[in-house]
Amino acid sequence: MLSKPFFNVVVLILSLLFWAWQIQILWLGTFLAVLLLLVFVLDKRVKVGRHSCHQIADLCFLIAAGIFAFYWLDNKTSKPLFPTLRLLPIAFFPLLFLQYLQQGQLLPRSTLLLIQRKSSDIPWIDMMPWFVLLCLFCAGAAEEKNIWYFPALATFILLLVFSQSFEQRLRQKGVLTLLFTLVAGLAFMLQLGLVELQQRVEMGMNQWLTSQFDQSQTSTAIGRVGRLKLSDDIVFRVQTRKPLTSPLLLQTGSYQSYIREQWLAGSWKDKDIVLNQQGWLLRPEKSGEQQKLHFLQSLAGKKKTLSIPLHSYRIQNLSANSVRIQQGGSVVVEPAQNFAMFDVWVGGQGDNLAEVSARDLRVPKQEAAAIALVAKALNLYQIMQENGEKAVLKTLRDYFWREYTYSTWIDEGQAEQSPLADFLLRTHSGHCEYFATATVLLLREVGIAARYAVGYSMQEWDADHHYYVVRGRDAHAWALVELGGSWLNVDHTPPDWFALEDKDRSAFQDFKDVWSAWMLKVEIWRNTESTDNTSLWLLVLLVLFSFLAWRILRRVQVQKQQNPDEIEHQQPSAWLMLEQVLI
Repeated sequence: MLSKPFFNVVVLILSLLFWAWQIQILWLGTFLAVLLLLVFVLDKRVKVGRHSCHQIADLCFLIAAGIFAFYWLDNKTSKPLFPTLRLLPIAFFPLLFLQYLQQGQLLPRSTLLLIQRKSSDIPWIDMMPWFVLLCLFCAGAAEEKNIWYFPALATFILLLVFSQSFEQRLRQKGVLTLLFTLVAGLAFMLQLGLVELQQRVEMGMNQWLTSQFDQSQTSTAIGRVGRLKLSDDIVFRVQTRKPLTSPLLLQTGSYQSYIREQWLAGSWKDKDIVLNQQGWLLRPEKSGEQQKLHFLQSLAGKKKTLSIPLHSYRIQNLSANSVRIQQGGSVVVEPAQNFAMFDVWVGGQGDNLAEVSARDLRVPKQEAAAIALVAKALNLYQIMQENGEKAVLKTLRDYFWREYTYSTWIDEGQAEQSPLADFLLRTHSGHCEYFATATVLLLREVGIAARYAVGYSMQEWDADHHYYVVRGRDAHAWALVELGGSWLNVDHTPPDWFALEDKDRSAFQDFKDVWSAWMLKVEIWRNTESTDNTSLWLLVLLVLFSFLAWRILRRVQVQKQQNPDEIEHQQPSAWLMLEQVLI
């Protein structure tokens, strides 16, 4: 029957190998496992004082900080926390090694808990179960998932329970089982993609209008009761040669069919964009005035939808594995880096939208009565027949700007009519989605092809940094109108909407903006440094790490423990002691 110390070592070695296999560095896990086995087999005896244990712990924390700094300097890693998490067993292996170098003696709990280092009472801690726990948790952060993780997790939990002393109380065993079950749950969330889920939750409020999760449809806020409040966080920044004379609409996608407060994109085919010497060419370049916009934007994630002007034709300096035009003209990229600085060229009257179809002229039945009533009251049919599309657009713009108000607070409407009909016939107050949807359907009523577009309105100029700031609350909706063979932006939301949104800004916005600007400088520095400079910084990090490690290790005092037989053999005899006293 296996002895308890050897059984513990076997569990440790298996957990090390399992962790290394999960994160695909099996060679390193094998090396650490061999070191641990050699220490156990060779039966070396050393003694390390409490203060020296503290020094070894400081070295472990220094290793963890060094791993984090390495990934932080790597411009291909935008979030160094999770790569560091995967390598934490390497950082804390010296403490486990120290425990077995002392023949499995327990370590002072103050080794890990800094607040207990000045305490005279010395509680003890067994690193074995905690290190196995760490290996299991960090294995759950592996980038590639496999079906073996959860069976192995359950097996290790049972092994850990049985590795503890059978003299412990049942209550202690229950607490231990509950603890490792909790760790299994945390690791389970990591395996399911907790990182991606967290990013989606953080960006959800910023992207509710842009249909980031499903480019084929967007669920609008039409019909929702209460206050609609978006985030003050900065989504991206745009540099221009000089401030613009009017707001610029940055489109994320467009939609054709309106069904029960939801816009659907249609059935357009995706188009892959090929990279050439000029960059990513979205469409053939046409003559006309050209403008270059320089974007500074985080592109964390496997896919990202860009928000760019309608008439964009080329993207330069974008490091991406692929660029594709999807439903509604959405430009979706698979970024090669998590932070991007790229140029978008805008010009001409061309666009990336599909040709006009029957869907672009369809008014849904549930809104037909209210739409026809407003069109008749404004005499839109006659204006269209006598003066054409531009006259209809001017009539609608003047009507909405004169008779309606912008509001993020929506009252409960009347049950007998739809939210859009209630907006048109009763309240005359709503947010941009009401104005955009009403504009699209009223234009269709008189035979003008129109679509619903979402994205951002770029208006906030930062004079200190010379770029435009685009926040989550700048998310916007407007109409697209087909005139003269080309699609044009038409925004009939009252122009004071931006100022009204700014009044509700958070009291902490200025502080958050300062922090965001500093983090932007860090990202720019990380992504513009040459390979040589990055290597230089890594060399500086290595030198600094070596110096600090030497300062820590030089204060560690290790004493060899003698066997009892050797101690008895070296003990002076009674006659020799008597002789020394008499002399």
